[in-house]
Order: sequence, then C-alpha cells, then structure tokens
Amino acid sequence: MKNLLLTLILGLCLSAAYAQDTVKGTIKSTTGEEVIGASIVIKGTTTGTITDYLGNFSLSGVKQQDVLVISSIGYIPTEVTLQDPTSPLNVLLEEDVDQLEEVVVIGYGVMKKSDLTGAVGSVKSEDVEKIPASNPMQSMQGKVSGVQITSSSTPGGSPTVQIRGVGTTGNSSPLYVVDGMLLDDIGFLSSNDVASMEVLKDASATAIYGSRGANGVVIISTKQGKAGKAKVTFNSYAGVQQIAARPDMVNGQQYAMLQNEILHNQGDDLAYTKDQVATMGKGTDWIDEATRNAAIQNYQVGVSGGSDKVMYNISAGYFNQEGVVKGSAFDRFNFRINNRYDLSDKVKLGHNISFSTYNSINEGVDLGDAYKADPTMPVYDEKGYFGSSNNNDIGNPIAASYYKNNVSEGNRLVGNVFLDYKITEGLTFKTNVGLDYSTNSGKAYTPIFYVSGKQYSDISILSVNGNTYNTLLWENTLSYMKEWGKHRVNAVVGVTTQNNFSEGWNGSENDVPNNTNMWYLGSGSADSRNVTQWANSNSYLSFLGRLNYAYNNKYLATATFRSDGSSRFGESNKFGMFPSLALGWRISEENFLNTSDLISNLKLRGSWGRIGNDKIGDYSQYSLVENNLNPVFGSDQDLHQGGTVTTMANSDLKWETVEQYDIGLEVGFWDDKLTIDGDYYYKHTKDMLVYISPPGLVGSEGAVPSNIGEVINSGIDLNVTWNDDIGEDIHYTIGANISTINNEVLALDPNNPYIYSGDLGNGQQVTLTTPGEAIGSFYGYETAGVFQTQEQVNNTPHLAGSAPGDMIYVDTNNDGVIDEKDKKVIGSPIPDFIYGVNLAVSYKNFDLSVLLQGQVGNQIYNAKKAVRWGTTNFETSYLSRWTAAGTSNTEPRVSNGGVNYEVSDRFIEDGSYLKLGNVTLGYSFSERITDKIFVERLRVYGAVSNIYLYQPYKSYSSEITSSSPLAAGIDFNTYPLTATYTLGLNINF
Repeated sequence: MKNLLLTLILGLCLSAAYAQDTVKGTIKSTTGEEVIGASIVIKGTTTGTITDYLGNFSLSGVKQQDVLVISSIGYIPTEVTLQDPTSPLNVLLEEDVDQLEEVVVIGYGVMKKSDLTGAVGSVKSEDVEKIPASNPMQSMQGKVSGVQITSSSTPGGSPTVQIRGVGTTGNSSPLYVVDGMLLDDIGFLSSNDVASMEVLKDASATAIYGSRGANGVVIISTKQGKAGKAKVTFNSYAGVQQIAARPDMVNGQQYAMLQNEILHNQGDDLAYTKDQVATMGKGTDWIDEATRNAAIQNYQVGVSGGSDKVMYNISAGYFNQEGVVKGSAFDRFNFRINNRYDLSDKVKLGHNISFSTYNSINEGVDLGDAYKADPTMPVYDEKGYFGSSNNNDIGNPIAASYYKNNVSEGNRLVGNVFLDYKITEGLTFKTNVGLDYSTNSGKAYTPIFYVSGKQYSDISILSVNGNTYNTLLWENTLSYMKEWGKHRVNAVVGVTTQNNFSEGWNGSENDVPNNTNMWYLGSGSADSRNVTQWANSNSYLSFLGRLNYAYNNKYLATATFRSDGSSRFGESNKFGMFPSLALGWRISEENFLNTSDLISNLKLRGSWGRIGNDKIGDYSQYSLVENNLNPVFGSDQDLHQGGTVTTMANSDLKWETVEQYDIGLEVGFWDDKLTIDGDYYYKHTKDMLVYISPPGLVGSEGAVPSNIGEVINSGIDLNVTWNDDIGEDIHYTIGANISTINNEVLALDPNNPYIYSGDLGNGQQVTLTTPGEAIGSFYGYETAGVFQTQEQVNNTPHLAGSAPGDMIYVDTNNDGVIDEKDKKVIGSPIPDFIYGVNLAVSYKNFDLSVLLQGQVGNQIYNAKKAVRWGTTNFETSYLSRWTAAGTSNTEPRVSNGGVNYEVSDRFIEDGSYLKLGNVTLGYSFSERITDKIFVERLRVYGAVSNIYLYQPYKSYSSEITSSSPLAAGIDFNTYPLTATYTLGLNINF
C-alpha cells in the first residue's frame, strides 16, 4: 500500500514537472511598434516560432521555468523565464541602432536584409533630408547603384529617374509605392516626411507588382507615430540658389564683327561701320539679365506620440523656391496625418493621409530668347523704355517676360485606410483602400503691347486649362509567417483592383480685357473662342502571391507570381502572367566559414523573372477618329467638316514583356567593416509596344499600335562601403557605387526598322532608333574638318553650295556623293557608367557628409547652337572660326544656316561630368545647453549642393531631361542646374 501511494505521488510530480502548455503573447519595440518576424525559441532547443504581422505569436511545447530567447534584426536579443505559461506574455525589445537598417521594406511586406534574394537598394531618411529640393527622389542621386537621376532645377520640378537603363521606347519611369499607394509621381511628398526609400531593381523584387514594375519600383515609407509622450519636431532651411554653369556668349563688339562677317560672306551691305564696331563695348549680357540669385526655403513641424492603443504622426510643411530664371517660382503647402488604432489583439486600423496644394509662376524670361538676343541692344533705352534692335528678330527678352502672365495651381489628396485582422497564429488578413485625387488649373494672358515693329501684339490672348486625376485602389492580402526548427516561411497572396480616370479641358479667347478679374472665357471675342475637352480611363485587376523560404539561415528561396488584367488590351490578351524565382546561399553560415574572423558575410544570389508593360495608351484596341479636319470633297473642291482615323485599332495587341536575369554577390569583411555588394543583370524586352505606319493600301495614315521590337539592357551594379571608428570620438563611413549601362535595340518593324525622333523645329531630326544601336542614338554626318581651299572642295565629295570654310562631311559609303545615305550614328545620350562617392564623419557633436556624383561616356546634342539662324547671337566657339586657309579646321566660317548646319558631330559634345552633389556640416548642441532651453535636440548645419567640378560641356547643365527616351540628351536651353547654399535648423522638443 505504501509502495502504491509512493508511486502515485511520484507520478503526479513527474506529470506536473513535464506538463507542456502553449504560451501566447505579443512582441513590441520600446516605442510601441509591433516587431514583425521576431524569433521566439526555447533555449537549448530548436523549438520556436516567429511573430506575425501584428507582432503576435503562439508557441506550443513550453513548460514552467523554460527560458525563451527572443530576437529580431534591428533589436537587442532578450531572454525571458516562463513563470506561468498560461498567462499572456508581452515583451518589449530595445532597438539596436547599429542593426536597424538591416530590415528592408519590400512589396506587400518587410524582410530581413539577410533573407533577401533580390536586388534592393536603400536610402536613409537623414540622407533624403540633406538635399534641398522639392522632390525626395533628388536625394537618391549618386547613392544607389543602378539608378540614374537626371536633376531638374525648375521650381517644383521632378527629376528624371531610370532604373537599370532604358528598356523601352515608351515611358521608362519607375513605379512609386508610398505607404502602399501605387503612384506615377511623388511631387506632393515632402522630404521631411520620408522614413525610408527602397529601390527594387531586379525581376525577383519587382514581379510582385507585375506590369507596374517593368521599369523598377521605388517603395517609400513615411514616418509613423510611436507609443510614448508627444514629441514635437521642427526642421527648416533657407538659402540662396545661383546658376551652376552657363554657355559662353560673345559680347556686343564681337557680335557686331561676326554679323558683318556673315553679311560680307553673303555679298550684302554691312550692318555696322568700323567705328561702330570699335566703340561697341561689351553690350548686354542677356543671360545675366535673365537670371538671378534666388531664394529657397523649407519649414516643417511635426507632432508624434501615442499610447499602446493609438499612435499618431502629424506634420505640416511649407516649401518655397524662387527660380534662378527671373519670373519663375513655386511654393507648396503639405499636411500629413498618419494614425494607427489597435482596436484589439486581433484588429488594427490605420490611415496615411496627405494633402498638398501648390502655386506656380511661369512668367520667366525665355532662355532661348536670352541665348539668341542681340547683345548690342540695351535692356532699356535712354528714355527708360524697353530697348529694341533693328538687326535681330528675337526682340527684348526682358520685355517679353514683362508682358507674360502665366500661373498655375493645384491640389492633391493621397491617402489610404487599412485594416489588419489576425485570423489565427501567423495568419493575417489585410485590406487596404487608397485614393489619389488631384485638380490642376492654369491661366496665361498676353495683353496688347508694343516694344518695336518686330516685337508687339495687337490683340490680347487668354489661354486657360484644367484637369482632374482620380485613382482608386483596393487591395486584399493574406499574410502567413511561421518558423519551426530550421525552417522559416513568409508568404503573401492577394487580389488588387485599380481604376484610373482623368479628364481635362483647354480653352482660348482673344480680345480679353487686361484686368485680372476678367481673365476668363466669355469676357472677350466669342468668335475667337476655342474649347476642347478630353478624358481617359483605364483599370487593372490583379492576383498576386509570393513565398519566401529559409532553411537553417543558409539556403534561401523566393517564388513570386502576379497576373495582371489591363483594360488597355482586348479580351484575348487582357491578362498577363508574370512569375519570378530567386535563390540565395549564405555561405558565411556554413560550418567551414562561420568562425572566420576575416569574412563576416558571404551570400550568393541569383534570380530570374518576367514582368510586363502596358504603357501604350488607354484605347489602343480601338480605332481613334478625329473630327474638324475639313477635308476637300466634290467637284467644287469645298471644305467639308469630317473625320478621319488617326490611330488604327489592333485587337491583337498584347503585353510588352521584360525577362530579366540577375546574379549577385554580397561580401562582408571584419565584422562588416568592409562590405561589397555587386550584381550583373541582363534585361531582355520583347514584344515592345510601338506605333508603326500602315501600308499605303490601307487608305489611312493613322499609326497602328503594335508589338514589334526587342531591346536588351545589361550592366554591373557595384557598391563598396567601409565603416570604422578612430578612437572613441570619430566614426566614419566611406562608400562608392558604380553602374555600367549597355543598351541595344535587337529588332523593330522588319518593313521599316527605323524610328526617327528629336525634331529640331527646322525640318531636321537628331536621333535614330534602329537594330544594332542604342535607343535614341544621335544620327547625322561625320565631319572631317573644314575645307581650306576651292581646290579641296572640287576634289572632295561635298554638299551642294559648299565653299572654302565650310564643313567637310565624310562619304561613308564611298559613292562619291554626300547625301542621306552617308549619315551614321554619331553618339549616344546613354552614359557608359554612372557613379557616386559618399563620405560621412562624426566627431563628438560635429557631423560632416560629402557626396560626389557623376557620369561618363554620354554625349549631348547642342541643339541651341545647331539651329542658329539669321541675326541671333553666337557662342564664343565661333571666335575660333575659319576666316582664311589655315585659320581653323574645326569651326567653319560664320553663315546663316546652309551646309554648316546639317545634323552632324559638329554639334555633339561630351556630356560627362563630376559634381559636388552635397556637402553638409552640422553641429548638435550638448545636453548641457539643450536642457537649459528645454529642448531635447538642437542641431544647426550649413550645406552646399550642385557644384560642378568637371564639365566639358559649356552650358547651363550637363543633365538634360527629356520626356521621351527617343529624344534624350538634346539641349534646347535646358533650365539651369542650380548651385544651392543653405543654413538649416533641427529642433526636437
């Protein structure tokens, strides 16, 4: 009996000792944010799990006194001893500042950087805020390999962004995703609101966005509230801008001399006497008169904080930028409210809402006129009236600006509301509804005025326009995260729908009174009134899925799939299928390497994927008919109002596809003091969406949208970074990145494999896109010097009308005749490589950052010089012109048009440059001072941006923006790049 009782008691004790339970809980940061993907493991075992998208977890097989090891990238690991496994466990992890950047945002989720299998680049919020610009993308220039940013200094302007080259003849801009909202531009966004920016470059990373990600994706997360007491921030800067470079123009005396020389060469009477030329002086520098030192300023205040149930981040800002060209300016007010509400352990609600409003003044001096204007003409004559010239048809640029009225304004609301619901452990449903709504309007007015017989307007003209853009997005996703043993899974599936609608109108009217209160249609001549309206719409229905798998933190795999349906295609080709696959191997985690003191990280990754593009227009499956074309009918040859087909239908039109391969290697040495990250990529665009001309027998000149053409882009992206300390007070980081770009057209319409573009406005075109060459290559004559004698002209193939002093064009086909058949590719606007060098140093309370950025190997076509005619002004290169045998073999004699102004390499110039992108020196006051003035942080800084260190092209800028890759690199007086000098202040309360 005693033995039985003893056995019973012992059994009960053992049962209690080995009883296993399930512990549930939540992992958050000390600031109240859920920690997604945190690992919870029973110490000494491989039993564990990970937190879901709400920070919740459930772990079975635990017992009292078990020790749970809780860890996550970006946080300091902690251990918790279980006292009561049945009670909810809530743990706060403290942020590890040195590791915070190791978590990156990807499409529809986040991921540990160590688990990434795709090519992703990142920019920190502090780097975004350093660059004084209206658009946050400007801050990415020179910081992320594979991303080419072409600056725009136009007030309120947006830079041109290309990720891994130009893969299509159409729109090559990337997709922007701001807090889950899919957008085509981010001109509304304040740099101070940006928390992080991630660039998805390869197909493995972008395929989750399907057709929208064909040109790469930029994911932007804005700042969110954190639990804790309210914090107030104030950030501001103010400064001055000036043109960073300019073309060198001749002065008044030189201009008079050159004009006389032209007239002499033509056999005409001279415009200026010798005495007039001798006493002319420098005259008017019209570029100097057209430009100015301009102010720039930015102010932003924010409030953030919250409780464990409600977190908020509210900000308001004002940005103002005067243009360096007189009469241009831009200002923007922005407001943002990002809130999150934890309704329960299972349900969370949130929203990110931004409103902005802008005003733009576009009354600036025409830089083309300033470039061409007569320097012998004064701005004002001796009576104080605007000066005029009898020898130049351009007129007075300052007068033209004075009589120009051109303003625009607009509002934009971008926001989303989302709901997260935890279905079960690791499985979360999210629904997200987004809106992008904007309205814009503009008004331009020219009054009746008189400056001279060549510069006047005898009627007043009013032009007005307006438009509205509206995008609705609805996304529903299921996310699953689980870790067991050596396995880790992160998966998402979803369905999304998006509808885009835009409409607008344009109107004009003459004889409108010069009174701002009457600048509207209906106040002038009804007979002159003209109004047109337009509207466009398109929609998408998409299904998506992605699976990330990691085994033993060594072997990684990512599979992605998206099916996009677009209204731009007919029923037979409406849906496109876009899969991708990526594999990764963390070699540094293998037993033979994980104890190495030299190599701290070594990862090999590769990916393949297919993505699509539907940017061909909203109604390409339909024939478009335009009316009011007034064709001639009948024997009486009268004009009759009618219509004609301008774009022919193609019901078989299908998706343009981009197939991309990527091989990447990541290496870290000495505990990642030195890191090297390199990628080789190959992008093959097929079934390119282009418009072609139909055969003549069709009976219409309307273009046909077609799938014809192939393009390849390939290159190498390389990043090298060194982080180290010198003593206890100095920390520094040196980084460099370089990207090569190779672009080639493989195929076009076999019946007409030539796309000419880059219209100069004088009947000539500058670029050619054709198989074997890069998109938008410059196309013209190759030159071989200048004819020195008439005998040389007689014995050399030449254009009709050539004389000594004119350009020699190469007879490339050796047929003895100079004609169109001798033209060839003479350059490309695509650089051989782009690069950036970054330095960041902190010493006690001081911080210094330096950015160098540039590109090499691209050419620029100097169109403003190439279209010079009549009595317009000259660049100083004309001073090296040919005047007699042996005087010059590069610059021809001066003339008005003629053989010397054919499209040729005479006007091709080196577009390479190196600039000091930014230098910022800051000082943060010590707590001893900040405590006395009741602030938490106080930092002051000074910054300089956009200083050319090397620029062989003597003009306003070597960064030539273009709306089309078919006509890039053509300089028609590009708005000047601005060197900016600012002083700034950061205060945290």
